[in-house]
Amino acid sequence: MSFHLNKAQQMAIHDSLYNLTEREMKHLMSSWAETFSKKIFPFIEEDRFSVLYSDNPASRPNNPVNVYFGLLILREIFNQSDEEALNSLMFDIRYQHALHTTSFPEQPVSKNSLTNFRAAVYSYNQEHGVDLIQEEIESHAAQFSKLLKIEGKTIRMDSLIVSSSCKKLSRLEIIYSTVKRFIKEIDKDIPENFKPYLEEDHYNNAIYRSRDKDLNSKIKRVLKHGLKLYSLYRKNKEISKTEEFKLLGRMLKEQTQKSKNSNGDKFEIDEKEHLVKKYPSGHKPVYSAFKKGSYRAHFNQKHCHFPLRKDCSVVKQKKSYLFKVSETKLHRPRLITNIGTSEYQELASKRAGIKGVFSVPRRRYRVDHLPVRGLVRVKVCLGFKISAINCKRLIKGLINRPIPELFTFLYNHLFSLFGFQRTYRVKFAA
Repeated sequence: MSFHLNKAQQMAIHDSLYNLTEREMKHLMSSWAETFSKKIFPFIEEDRFSVLYSDNPASRPNNPVNVYFGLLILREIFNQSDEEALNSLMFDIRYQHALHTTSFPEQPVSKNSLTNFRAAVYSYNQEHGVDLIQEEIESHAAQFSKLLKIEGKTIRMDSLIVSSSCKKLSRLEIIYSTVKRFIKEIDKDIPENFKPYLEEDHYNNAIYRSRDKDLNSKIKRVLKHGLKLYSLYRKNKEISKTEEFKLLGRMLKEQTQKSKNSNGDKFEIDEKEHLVKKYPSGHKPVYSAFKKGSYRAHFNQKHCHFPLRKDCSVVKQKKSYLFKVSETKLHRPRLITNIGTSEYQELASKRAGIKGVFSVPRRRYRVDHLPVRGLVRVKVCLGFKISAINCKRLIKGLINRPIPELFTFLYNHLFSLFGFQRTYRVKFAA
């Protein structure tokens, strides 16, 4: 596939914008699509991505790269999947106007276009060590700064640690695979509501074709299905002896058991002397010490009987109960307890300015739950999210900017008026 620039920038006679009414056109021109069309889309440099295509001009020409890149930005702005973004491009006139495709007889993006484009960017990055997405975003940032008149003399410095999303997705896959394996084992006797697990596309739909925010609800739903199946067949002698049923039981035991709270905040601990003073029931320890950043204390077994005992993390030993907690773990429950207090909230609000910069990627763009794996893929995915943040701020900044036309008109009129009088007087005096 050879590289060709997108030269279809002029409106054709059959352009779909001509079918809009005056009222519809007015709303379109005042929407985000007009700003994206005039201030963002023209800055996308297609030449930068020519290295992803063949040098042979006789081969089939590529679809417009700037449409791909612009659609991927809009996908992140509106928190869509690839399929949702494609549907929006085909049926939403705002997307078409923003990406200059209103004159196209058919939208130049297919089902696998965005996936193939990202795959080409991944491969080029791995082979040559060049991040084309980062270069493009940095180029846009320079242009946006000029439009918003940002000097860039003052820079806010901080860091953001992105959590791995493998943990939750791997947990969902473990739970799902175990439940599906058991369902396949009892294929003939399976209840009707569990038969979708046997469908060919159910695995992809359940795990990969979903938004990150759905992971928790899906884990709960699949666990609920597993518990239901376990309760239905645990009394069946034949099925309960199968390896799949035993695996299902083990999975449910591991995935549904609650971890015990250390209850470190319930113990009376002197952090200056580094000693455990009292047990939650009020009894003193037989022995207490502080070693390698952890508190250790031994309590008499006859004293370890109080309402919190079942959730307490003390370990039963031959002659006593051992309590052990690190300083970090000790402070965590106290911090959680203080989060709701007005004093904590007042202190936290002082850091809101700089922390807000990193709050948006976490809350709105879910950077801690990226749906990709691997350093290169994470960088590219994160790059489009950052680009979406920049574009959204540019659109808001330009739309919300006060209109200076009236003030400018009055200023120019008064300046010309008084300027004329001053010139007249000078000439008269001469």
